Amino acid sequence: MATLFEAIPFAVETSLFGVEAGKDEDSIIISNKKGFINTVKLSDCKLLTSLPIRHGVQVTSPAVWNNVREEYLLVQNKQEIRLWQDGIKNLDKAKRRHVSTNIHKLFCLPNFNPIILYEDGHTEFLGNVKPDQEPLLKQGEIITWCSTVTIAEGVCVLYTTSVKHENRLCVYSFWYSLDTQRWHQKTSTVLSHGALSGCACTAEPDQKAVRFFSLWSDGTLKETLLTESSQEEDIQSAVIPGIKAGCSLVCLSKDHVVIVGLQKDEQDGIGILDAKFGTLQAWQPLPPSFTSSKQVFCLQNHIFVHGGKVLCMYRYECHSSTLAVILGQQTETVNTIESCPTYISLAEWKTSESQQVSGSVGSEVLDFFRSLIDPSQTSTYTTFKEVFCKVTDILQEGLKDWAATSAVSLLILRCCSETNFWPRAEIELLVSQKCITSSNVGILFDALVKRKEVALIHKALKLLDEVPESCLIKALHCIMTTSDEALAHAVDGIEAEKTFDKDIMDECPLSEPKQHFVNLILCCPFSDIYLQESLCKLPFSVVLDFLKYILFLMKLPMKTSSDAKGPSSEKVYDWLAVTIDAHFTHLSLAKDAQELVAQLRDEVMIQAKFSDLWKLEQLISNCLKRKRDNKATKYVGQYCIEVLHLY
Repeated sequence: MATLFEAIPFAVETSLFGVEAGKDEDSIIISNKKGFINTVKLSDCKLLTSLPIRHGVQVTSPAVWNNVREEYLLVQNKQEIRLWQDGIKNLDKAKRRHVSTNIHKLFCLPNFNPIILYEDGHTEFLGNVKPDQEPLLKQGEIITWCSTVTIAEGVCVLYTTSVKHENRLCVYSFWYSLDTQRWHQKTSTVLSHGALSGCACTAEPDQKAVRFFSLWSDGTLKETLLTESSQEEDIQSAVIPGIKAGCSLVCLSKDHVVIVGLQKDEQDGIGILDAKFGTLQAWQPLPPSFTSSKQVFCLQNHIFVHGGKVLCMYRYECHSSTLAVILGQQTETVNTIESCPTYISLAEWKTSESQQVSGSVGSEVLDFFRSLIDPSQTSTYTTFKEVFCKVTDILQEGLKDWAATSAVSLLILRCCSETNFWPRAEIELLVSQKCITSSNVGILFDALVKRKEVALIHKALKLLDEVPESCLIKALHCIMTTSDEALAHAVDGIEAEKTFDKDIMDECPLSEPKQHFVNLILCCPFSDIYLQESLCKLPFSVVLDFLKYILFLMKLPMKTSSDAKGPSSEKVYDWLAVTIDAHFTHLSLAKDAQELVAQLRDEVMIQAKFSDLWKLEQLISNCLKRKRDNKATKYVGQYCIEVLHLY
């Protein structure tokens, strides 16, 4: 039997394409094609490290951890391997190895050296020179799926290929023996079954053999036994209802597979299937915000499902099934699935010890949360508001103690992704009671920015402790492009000190409501590396208006700390530094930016009276001359920071 526990969602980049095991059982590595390589702690979903990916570089194989040499590895632009250890803050400083053949994927298995699968079909350990061989794959044959499996006395590399307009699936296997320390290539196995549309594959070790599963678009799940020496053997097949193109599957154990995209009552979900008996053991619907293209990963006893900007993490348990157990519990399982189509299983969910809800009251609260999370039970705002009020009436101020639970996370996801109505008052209450965890801040800001909810953005910036840099830039873009009237209405009634005197305010390039919002953003903590990456996405017209305001703040008397009247001088220079770094090329080429850059240079020279400022002056002058000497100097922004620290 199998159990699928509650989902824990958190916001990720749409370019995510790999989730791999970290250096210990409580960490994972999340790779994006562009953006960042993140390591996350499983127990609390906290970000441990985040390495930025340089512009113009694309990660083509996800980052992995090698426990033999205790280092991380990834592939950039198909032919460049990067290797680094803990503590590095910039991938450009990582060790680099170049190969002459395009790499499809880099694998790392415990106690083995990294394994490279090349696009031409050959495989080899990292460190061994790839022999000069003819491509194994014919022209037009592409790798569609690949995996590695640890077997008795060795390892097996598997991959499938397909050719356009050919209705067949080829399975290639490479077997490495620890005894002979050599690779043995197995002749490809050709599988054919109806349309290849939506075909998904996975594999599981079986002593010295490999059990290969293929899920076809008509719902047929085939299981084939592959060995190094003998011919492949079809073990069994079963027809799974609810399968459509785009489904994904991964092996969880020797008897269980998880299928993502499995439909029930015309709703996409995630289900755990007993492959031995062909029975569905557990099922939950996927959040409505998921896109049609879904990725699934299984590691560290967790299932990770990615769709759009959301990554859901599920803990699961699998136990060997017997025919007696299947016959005795199948009806009960099916009835449970059909009668309780919620996003999560809340049977073992608990709050903090200080706010335990027990007995019938606790059961009632859990039922209310199920209704709030399930769109079919609260399809209108009237019913949603009614149930939400019941929850808040019971929990009162104790709602914030439930913030770390998956139920509240999924409730926030439902509120932000709902298309039939906009539960503004409920979102405002969740923000006010600080129920927004770090994993949900991105989801929240995406929804607020999309709807131009500037008042809620203001409240979130004021109350939330950790606002990611990407959210700060989204908020800045929203504020800078919102009319002054709308902003004035949003801040109406907010008791805030007047930022500037009337005479100074006449010189400010922003209206009073707008500069009130921007000051709030400037005062938020940030990392310059992550902020620079996000600033690159800010439209240049907004960048110019923002730099004009930065110039205005630079002309004010020096401030040693941030307060209600605005950011400190240090914050102003930090933002100037990162903004120029992020848009150096555009600032140096745009004619409408020349005068502004010159004014920024002059003001920096006035404010910072030190002998080595000729370097900074030269850098900004280079920006004016439309050139950048990376060999002789650093970025303008880096020198702004160095100058600032001399105050």
